[in-house]
Amino acid sequence: DVIEQVDRLYTELQQRIPGKPLYIGETGWPSAGRPRGPAIPGRVEQARYLREFTALAARRGFDFNVIEAFDQPWKIPHEGTVGGHWGLYDRDARLKFAWTGPVVDAPEGQWIAALAIVAGLLGAAATARVGRDGARARAALVAFGFVATLVALGARQWRYLFDANVSFVDWAVTLMVCAAGWVALARAARTLATPATGLAPDPIPRLVALLLLAGAAYVDLGLVFAGRHRDFPVWLFAPGVLAVVVTSLGDPSSRARALRRRNGSDELVLASWLIVAGVLVPWMERFANLASVGWGSASVVLGLAVLLPWAAEAREHHRAADHAGAGPGEVVQHHPDDPDRDGRVSKPPRAPP
Repeated sequence: DVIEQVDRLYTELQQRIPGKPLYIGETGWPSAGRPRGPAIPGRVEQARYLREFTALAARRGFDFNVIEAFDQPWKIPHEGTVGGHWGLYDRDARLKFAWTGPVVDAPEGQWIAALAIVAGLLGAAATARVGRDGARARAALVAFGFVATLVALGARQWRYLFDANVSFVDWAVTLMVCAAGWVALARAARTLATPATGLAPDPIPRLVALLLLAGAAYVDLGLVFAGRHRDFPVWLFAPGVLAVVVTSLGDPSSRARALRRRNGSDELVLASWLIVAGVLVPWMERFANLASVGWGSASVVLGLAVLLPWAAEAREHHRAADHAGAGPGEVVQHHPDDPDRDGRVSKPPRAPP
């Protein structure tokens, strides 16, 4: 709808100040960054807008200035990822799209998909040669999923990191989040491939889980209270979210026992905030784009993956404490004493000697 809006606004301005020359000082479309409601940045969207706008300008005789010739990464700390990607050329002076013919957002996408499948098959074949006969098929399936996910999600993460990071601090923090997510997913995959027979420890180390929860909570704080230029880093946190969800669904008791053993009140507070913010973020965007909905869903799922096992285990622990006096095969039932007609509590008759 934006080209029609530009034409309508230009016509309206001509009617308000007839006879005056009009000049459009800035127009353009970003190729990366956060959406603004239904306005989605992207290479395809940028090409479509500039192609259609220049055609409109030629037809109507607009004078205009395109923002901008080259991407300007120095704007990213001030305006977010979207602020640094308005150029017709990227930071390496490569033209982002041709003015005619088809445009693809990620030209290397098909090669990455094929590579992910091949790498997953190689990982499954290597895993199928080790372990017990009964567990080989399970381990091979888990290895295929993990390796294929590593290639596909890793490529998407690298694209996000390259688009969004400028300074050493940016790279250090985001790479730390990425590493925590992949460590958690690798531990989760190992647990799935070799299920424990007894009481298993929490497969995700506490420091890794706390880093993922704190990082997501920090992002949500920024999006809720100062989110104009902040990204929805779904791909950055995707491996970690997937790992926490897989371990919580696969063995919720182990995760809950680990929380109770280490008195993980900090993790419970962070998880509670993730659920609240996960609803607020897409609501503030009026559910107008998939990026905000995706990040909100990831926040809610991550929070629930921590809280639900803990709540279920706490209930079982409370129930076990109530029945601690029961003997083998017995169930302790608590019955209130019945008052008699005078309001006195009647005691059971004493058995004869």
